[in-house]
Amino acid sequence: MDTIEIRTAQNVCIEYALATLRQRIFAALIDVIVIIFLLIGSTYLLVLLNLYQLQTMQVLMMVLAWGGLYILYQIVCDVFLHGRTFGKMAQHLQTARLDGQHITLTNSVLRAVLSLADTYYCGGAIAMMLVASTDKRQRLGDMAAGTTVINLQLSRRYRLEEVLQLDSQENYTPIYPQVRQLSEEDMLTIQHVLRRVTRFQNRAQDTALNETVAHVCQLLKIPLVSGGQRAPFLRTLIKDYIVLTR
Repeated sequence: MDTIEIRTAQNVCIEYALATLRQRIFAALIDVIVIIFLLIGSTYLLVLLNLYQLQTMQVLMMVLAWGGLYILYQIVCDVFLHGRTFGKMAQHLQTARLDGQHITLTNSVLRAVLSLADTYYCGGAIAMMLVASTDKRQRLGDMAAGTTVINLQLSRRYRLEEVLQLDSQENYTPIYPQVRQLSEEDMLTIQHVLRRVTRFQNRAQDTALNETVAHVCQLLKIPLVSGGQRAPFLRTLIKDYIVLTR
């Protein structure tokens, strides 16, 4: 399973599974079906309103049929559904920026417009070739926008197993019961911070550890932990969370 590390705004690298070519094809096919229904529905509405007889409306619908609606659909979904079209939702996929930031309107427009070149007008041949051959599985639009498509379902399963593999003791008494205020995603992020601190002992990871500890202490209203107690503190939080929520 190919993966990619994306650095979040908190300077934490999180590993995600990349969407496979097959999943992206199925997602694209579902999107095409949705667009066809949108086009049929728009035409039917114009007919009901007696507007389709107007020459301008016929020209407008022709333009939409030849790619306008295709572009608009992608942009609207990217912006309002956070990088997920209906096809991507069905396949548990999401468009994500490589720098960990949220998808912007500029990113969406670049991806949508270039999809005309690598997907729409060539039947997807260029997009499939690029997704299958590039390290980050990017088509032209992804390369221009600095994005890729990740598999949320596989990533979540992988990271959930990661947490469940940690030992939980039946007779263990949690030290920080307020840890239940945190979400599972919070605990998974903490686990990634600990892993990277152990694996890469450098200033950047130490800074990430400091920021994580400070943020968690503030959220849980715990006195700030410092020095050599930072990593053990986070490990205790993970153990407490597992015992209290499993």
